[in-house]
Amino acid sequence: MNRIKKITIYCIIVISFFIWGLITSHYKIFPYSLIKIAKISTFDKIYKIKKNPKPYVKVSPLYIEVYSKEMNIFTDRKYYNHKNDEKLLNFFIIRNLRHSTKNIRINFINDVEIYRAICKKNHNNNYNNWEIADFTIAIIGTSCVHNKIVKKKFKKGEVVIKAGGPIASDPIFILGNLNIDKTKINN
Repeated sequence: MNRIKKITIYCIIVISFFIWGLITSHYKIFPYSLIKIAKISTFDKIYKIKKNPKPYVKVSPLYIEVYSKEMNIFTDRKYYNHKNDEKLLNFFIIRNLRHSTKNIRINFINDVEIYRAICKKNHNNNYNNWEIADFTIAIIGTSCVHNKIVKKKFKKGEVVIKAGGPIASDPIFILGNLNIDKTKINN
């Protein structure tokens, strides 16, 4: 009997402290701001580990490669296509910076068809004379979702393409007989 009484008293004490903690945390009864100031002025000064800044890694802003399933669309972000990826497998992609604003000059040695994934938040006036493609994709980014595809045929020679924006640059896919080594990109 004595043992059951001790266990009951112990459980009541634990439950009451738990309830008291919930109430003080919810209603901010205890001076949490004072504890935070004390922690910053004592503990953090003594035990704080200084983190070295990440080294600057220069990312190549533009390059062409063969598109493969679930590859990163941009050179500086890890965004990939979530929908109809199999439709893009015969394409080349020009990987650009996510928030690039510079025009892209490409010198093609053959006729090509350029596909652009566009976002509703961007100014898409540059694509008024482009055709809408027969499929959609889903490149889901933090600020913009590229899901509509437009396309246009270009003759061989130099082509100037706007990056897109202002929210995010629009991905560039190319369909055609493209020699990556002989195709020149400037921006």
